[in-house]
Amino acid sequence: MVNKVTFKDKLLFLIMEKKRTIGVGIGVMLLKDDKVLLGLRNPDPEKADSRLHGEGTWTMPGGKIHFGERWRDAAYREVFEETGIRIDREKLSIVCVNDDILPDVHFVTIGLLCRDFKGKPKVKEPEEILEWKWFKLDTLPKNLYLPSKKVIETYLKNSKGFKSLGEIEDFYVDLGYRGNKLRMSLSEDKEYQRLLKERKQKLTKQFKATLNERKKYVLSTSIDFEILGKCKQLEKLNLSKEDKFLVELIKAQLEYDWRKSLTRTLDKLLKKYKQK
Repeated sequence: MVNKVTFKDKLLFLIMEKKRTIGVGIGVMLLKDDKVLLGLRNPDPEKADSRLHGEGTWTMPGGKIHFGERWRDAAYREVFEETGIRIDREKLSIVCVNDDILPDVHFVTIGLLCRDFKGKPKVKEPEEILEWKWFKLDTLPKNLYLPSKKVIETYLKNSKGFKSLGEIEDFYVDLGYRGNKLRMSLSEDKEYQRLLKERKQKLTKQFKATLNERKKYVLSTSIDFEILGKCKQLEKLNLSKEDKFLVELIKAQLEYDWRKSLTRTLDKLLKKYKQK
């Protein structure tokens, strides 16, 4: 039975759709002597005026782009309105473009870098921003506004000119990323994924890994491919029963769900010795 959509359902849907927001914003990274300018948003959500819920966080100058407004002009306007600083809009460079999405709002944020500007920061909107402060890039506050954090991290990564997967991994680890947060950041890092794809293609050719093997095993490093290659060589030899078992156990460590293989092996051993 198909449930009928009532007038009330339609009305609720329209109200929810109206509450959802999509827009384009800019964040300007003002850089001076390797220090970035950040402002502390009011902890009161109403006064902080942040659709992305940035109350109580440190943020770069920035805001929404008005209809018909060029992004360079929006950057100049927002920085001046918030800090009194006049930037050279023609010398702005784009650091990144990010999607910042929450259940009720979606902003495309253009991250900009500015080194050419005049004036000192002043609190021009005291209800929204409580203070402006220069921070060294290696001693940033922990409560960074998420869109600003993304821009700064991208700038830092690009400025280092990483050439290997290990360097990018170390970069995120140094930022304090661990576990799922680290894996998520690496999966979203375009340069990391590009290097990973290149490495996999090279190693697949070098060690002649089959399609089934690439699906079954986690082969993301040269050591992974080397282990699999040596196991395949050993399997062609006349191994003893114990050595065959050892090779299978080693290969199991490369599987995506390696715990299942270990559990099966342990179950066999338990069954074997319980029967004695």
